[in-house]
Amino acid sequence: MKNATLRIFVFIYLFLYHKESSAQFTSTYSVGINAGAFIYNGDLSPWRSGSLKTPAFVFGLRGNKHLSPNVSARLELNFGKLRGDEAKYTEPEYRQYRAFAFTSRVAEIIIAAEYSPLGRARRLSPYVFGGIGYAGLKVQRDYSRFAGEYFAATEPALLENLQKDIDHDLPKSALIFPVGIGLKYSLSEKLSLHTEAAQRFTTSDYIDGFSEAGNPNRKDSYSKYSIGLRLAVGGKDRYGCPVVRY
Repeated sequence: MKNATLRIFVFIYLFLYHKESSAQFTSTYSVGINAGAFIYNGDLSPWRSGSLKTPAFVFGLRGNKHLSPNVSARLELNFGKLRGDEAKYTEPEYRQYRAFAFTSRVAEIIIAAEYSPLGRARRLSPYVFGGIGYAGLKVQRDYSRFAGEYFAATEPALLENLQKDIDHDLPKSALIFPVGIGLKYSLSEKLSLHTEAAQRFTTSDYIDGFSEAGNPNRKDSYSKYSIGLRLAVGGKDRYGCPVVRY
């Protein structure tokens, strides 16, 4: 009987303590670093998953402000490269003769919302995120391997469209709309490991340097795959689980 009474008392205590702690608001933050790959997806890639044969390195910094047990606002800075080379694909055959390629430096700033459906207090916590951002670009297109004689008889309009692309100014920036999923694993009370996959939808069809000679009806996009660490800073997380002392 005494044990049952004690358990009821502890349960009531924890319940009231948790309610009291949750009612108090303390701004809590986390900062993180990550590294991974940018995968380009556009006119030079035959696969919807993107140009997996031309990954490029990306390094990122991130800060989160926790607004509730499930929702955070986040700011991202990412620095990396995009690459594409359709000559790496043998199907369809024309890609070997068109052989368009490009590289681009990318610097991103992103504001996003992050939602953890199970809450951040769990050791293993999935989350989703989405937002808006700005990407600074330095695009270098390459059509030096283009075999004009191959297309002269079968697709003469391609030569005209390539000239239109050559005459078109390359973009120096693009508006991006990132959406993605992630998984966080807590290594300690403050340190956690996270991995993410995110797609960047863009407003430009010239991120790869080509549009009219490719598919002008399809905007370019790219993905980011990364792994990194986060560190909780700025005081105790009032939205996390309370520490119980007996």
